[in-house]
Amino acid sequence: MIKSFFQLIGLGLCCYLSVLPILIFFSKKQNGFLAGTGLAFVYGFCGIFIAGRALSDYYPITGGLGIIRFTGDDTLAFNLSVEIGVLLIMTALSIIMLLCAKGLEGKTTIAKNSEKKHRK
Repeated sequence: MIKSFFQLIGLGLCCYLSVLPILIFFSKKQNGFLAGTGLAFVYGFCGIFIAGRALSDYYPITGGLGIIRFTGDDTLAFNLSVEIGVLLIMTALSIIMLLCAKGLEGKTTIAKNSEKKHRK
């Protein structure tokens, strides 16, 4: 039961890191969060079947299954270094997107405020 507890927490964290770039991208668009959530669901759910065994190490969500050693029947072998690398890339991409969005957010706020002043 304790092993399953840690596996579920690890899987949740891996899934979150896998879909975080999608959520960041769509959350910065006006009224785009629902579309991003829908795309993240499709990416997470349907992508597992599309990835298959050949790409499962490179697909972030199935890579998370390999990291937590959630194979079920112990017949599948995962490449741990590739899986960790893919999740680190997703984390780095998310951080870059957040930093870029934060910089753009300040510029758009300044631009909107200056437009309002010019209209008056």
